Amino acid sequence: MTTRTALDAGTAFLAPSPPRPRLDRAVAEQAERAVRAERPNRDECATFAPAVPIVSRTPPPPRLSAGPRAGLTGIRTCPSGVVHRRPDACWSAGAWRCCVPAHHVLQFGARASLFREQAEVFWMSHDDPHPSIYKSASGYAEVVAAYDRVLELWPTPRNSLTVATRWGRTHVLAWGPQDGPPLVLLHGGGNCAAMWIYTAAGLGQRFRLYAPDIVGDMGRSEPSRQMTSSSDYVEWLADTFDGLGLTRVPVAGISWGGGLALASALGIAERVSHVVALCPAWGLAMFRIAALVFRSLPAALFPNPRRVRRLLQWLSAKNPAFADPFGERIVDYLVAALRHYRRPKPVRPVVFGDGDLQNLRAPVLLMIGDREVIYSDPHAVARRASRLIPSVRVETVPGAGHALISDQPELVIARIVEFLA
Repeated sequence: MTTRTALDAGTAFLAPSPPRPRLDRAVAEQAERAVRAERPNRDECATFAPAVPIVSRTPPPPRLSAGPRAGLTGIRTCPSGVVHRRPDACWSAGAWRCCVPAHHVLQFGARASLFREQAEVFWMSHDDPHPSIYKSASGYAEVVAAYDRVLELWPTPRNSLTVATRWGRTHVLAWGPQDGPPLVLLHGGGNCAAMWIYTAAGLGQRFRLYAPDIVGDMGRSEPSRQMTSSSDYVEWLADTFDGLGLTRVPVAGISWGGGLALASALGIAERVSHVVALCPAWGLAMFRIAALVFRSLPAALFPNPRRVRRLLQWLSAKNPAFADPFGERIVDYLVAALRHYRRPKPVRPVVFGDGDLQNLRAPVLLMIGDREVIYSDPHAVARRASRLIPSVRVETVPGAGHALISDQPELVIARIVEFLA
């Protein structure tokens, strides 16, 4: 039977585990002495745990406060001999190489079929050819192929970039004039950057656009750490800005991405000049979790084109929804991604308090469809934004549901261009 071992921010499926060996204190102390002797730089490394615990019959949960930050596929002797708590301390060649103190190896290594009698300093790297959020390399290849089929219809020249962040390697679609004003686009949850295909041509005439695949969500980014709060997403976005050479930039987001756009204006206010929040799923109000789960569960558990279309039809004001060439490719992509996606987004969305929204200094454009379905009361969301955000423009989009950019792409493009002019 395959053992699934969750280590801090990654999940790996490892080889069958042998019977758990019994370790005595002498072996543990010998391992700790070996680790201490190999630590060459006290400034780069974190402090060791003061004691080496003896492996008990009931070990603690396999969560490492100082451990690996990547999809884990193997443990090897660290070439540097350094034990790092910071995952970026020994990052190189596009892989997170994060060392683990020996006592963690003694506690958890046996469960992962990786225990050695003479414990050394180990490192874990993402050598597996697929990100840890997907179940297999063949499944990831299917997802990438479906993603590329969407990009085949991209209406303008584009580039695919990779940006290294503390939370993993981030895949970014970039298009538009090189000398155009920058604009960052954040996609909705359970989707990817390719969903902006509906607005790619119109926005690409005016802006230099950067659309990242949000780390941890379906897409081509490769997470190396698990997001635990909305502030983690904000820090990831700041890292992405750094990698793209962006200092201060407007941010537009839809649904989950709309909530992240608002959060970034609060968390890294000096980096965000304007916010375009398209039907944000969190921040201003909580989306209807029960309704969304009820509608999405069939497609998530048993993905096929019919079930995915049924979900998209609920989100869209068009009937039939996503029946155009772009939509056909997006449906195929979602089916492939849902079949092979390993875990849902681990962070619970939040609603900002009145004081937070009153301190939001960036100008905000809030757009909500007149047939929005994710809010209990869309008008209450608009009223709260108008009452609390100092500089906000609220617009109701006629003939649009939650899928704003596919229901009314031309109107959305016009309003964004006007707002950022």
